[in-house]
Amino acid sequence: MRKILFMLTSIILFLPACSPRHIAWDWSEEWIVIKAKRYEVLGPTFSEYAINPATMEIKEDLHWRFGLSPEWSPDNNWIASYQELEKKGKWNSYLQLMDASNGRYLDMAELTGYDPSWSPDGSMIAYSNDGDIYILDVTCLLAGEKCTPEPIELTSGYNPDWSPDQSQIVYDYEGMIFFIDSKGNGGPQRLDLEMTFCVEPEWSPDGTQVAISCSKREFFLNIDEADVYIISSEIAEFDNVRCIGNGVSPHWSPDGSRIAIISIRDGGGNWIDSDTQVRGVFLVDLSSDNVMRLSLVYDESVHSISWLH
Repeated sequence: MRKILFMLTSIILFLPACSPRHIAWDWSEEWIVIKAKRYEVLGPTFSEYAINPATMEIKEDLHWRFGLSPEWSPDNNWIASYQELEKKGKWNSYLQLMDASNGRYLDMAELTGYDPSWSPDGSMIAYSNDGDIYILDVTCLLAGEKCTPEPIELTSGYNPDWSPDQSQIVYDYEGMIFFIDSKGNGGPQRLDLEMTFCVEPEWSPDGTQVAISCSKREFFLNIDEADVYIISSEIAEFDNVRCIGNGVSPHWSPDGSRIAIISIRDGGGNWIDSDTQVRGVFLVDLSSDNVMRLSLVYDESVHSISWLH
């Protein structure tokens, strides 16, 4: 039975216009890992590569078979992702956990789900599945034990992200942004936004702000009409709202000074094939508003980005 969302607080917020191998990373540097669809001679294909935003060094030979929306654990030792697979004649999304040191996948007992998010202490993963959000304690799996952790249903929603202090989770549901206690105490708190459809919330590293993607198109995030906004994580404080322009899928830098986004600005928006639009990765400096293009391939469509830190 679908749960009823109890709205404790509603605030109106007006917005302004194969054989994987380990890669030796220098953890003193920052890397952004990009998963993209490129146009090759034999047709479109997915590729993964990493960019150092400070030096623009590119690592293309990752040899990782991680899935969609990869998220590194806080200690960078594990990668959570999901993969769309056909099993017994039915397509579904399956969660994956991979050891970043050797490319070995853990046994997830064919657990379905997508959009994983690590808890700050690295012991749990929040994820979505069929319109609901679940919490999975992965401590025993990471310890190498033979176990089948049982997911705990938290609320209805998508795209969960933990607060830095692990006390709350921000998420979206039907184009609205909600906050909820990570242990399920109390009900969700909703932000009523001026924009029609807002999704993909991500908490800033210091916990004071949340970046979101918003579109004026109802029930659909169209990148042609989407902008990234920064709002306060305090639901009662709604005066300080900032728009950083066209884009989706905002990801904060580890120090909170920049945001990486997927955007069609700077010549994007063309089509690779009938259903794939050219989308690049851009880095926005929040102190200067300077925007730098990170993805150097102009005939690719970026699917997901992740910071290593």
